[in-house]
Amino acid sequence: MLRDFFIWLFDNDKPLDIEVFSFWHILYAVVIIGLTITLGIFISRKSDKVKDTVMRLIACSIAVIYIADFFIQPLMHGDSSVGGDMNIDKLPFHICTVLCPIIAFAQFNKRFAFMKEPIAFLAIVAPLMYITYPNGAL
Repeated sequence: MLRDFFIWLFDNDKPLDIEVFSFWHILYAVVIIGLTITLGIFISRKSDKVKDTVMRLIACSIAVIYIADFFIQPLMHGDSSVGGDMNIDKLPFHICTVLCPIIAFAQFNKRFAFMKEPIAFLAIVAPLMYITYPNGAL
């Protein structure tokens, strides 16, 4: 059954239609928020070394996903020989996209340590607002 779902999801001419406040949108938000809360509860009881390791792992994975996006997703839509349309979501115009490299800098460079609190605030609030009401995304 799961195999059939993945075949339908990835080998389908029509993409999964996610509309604002549909079942899929609410499920997406619940899964992300639930996993975040679960991870927070799980590591809250751990030592500072484990917390630091988890934060470094998250910062590395965000940077790797951000960089991999440039190679996995197409940069242009349509026929590039006649110009095509650039996928502007690849550029860091959204707060979530800007935060990807900034989080890595703040985590691994001591000169950016003073920015950790504002970055943490933005990294929580901005994506949560986008997940809650993704007006232009869907």
